[in-house]
Amino acid sequence: VLVAGLLLAAMTAHRRESWMLVPTAIVLGGAYGLCLVAGLVEVQRLAHERALAGLTAIYYALAYLGFAAPYLFALAANLATGALRTGNIRRLALLIVAGWGACLLPFAVAPTPVTLVSFGIGGLVYGPFVPLTYALFQSATATENLPALLAARGAVVTVSTPLGTALGGPIVGALGGTGTLVASGG
Repeated sequence: VLVAGLLLAAMTAHRRESWMLVPTAIVLGGAYGLCLVAGLVEVQRLAHERALAGLTAIYYALAYLGFAAPYLFALAANLATGALRTGNIRRLALLIVAGWGACLLPFAVAPTPVTLVSFGIGGLVYGPFVPLTYALFQSATATENLPALLAARGAVVTVSTPLGTALGGPIVGALGGTGTLVASGG
């Protein structure tokens, strides 16, 4: 689901079709909620009963810290690759989508330590995606339409994330945490 949302976002940015922001935001918001539920199920599966509350708190703390990471990584990506100056943002966005999907695949077969490292690498790979796609939208939208467009996107994401979390329960129940993360990567 997440990779499908990322592909949809990359396609939306590439085509510069502002109307596609709404379905993109719904799919991505739902995927974020789904992955949040799957991560919590994995924490519960891995934790001993006495450590569950502490590990859940750590999971949430790291997840919310991770929400700030894309902006820092985008700055680093801009400095390292010059993508914003050379117009290679679309290619970089597609590489990020492929890299994130590849980082979720070890959940299918690898032991827990390997999957944790892969998930961490996936976070580093995914980091620049959101700011890069914002840059594409900003370059494709008339200045007078930009506030309304970004406000609409924010509203849709705000609503779709809890929806994804609600849908995540039955999906994670059926596939398990690991299965859900693998399905999101493929």
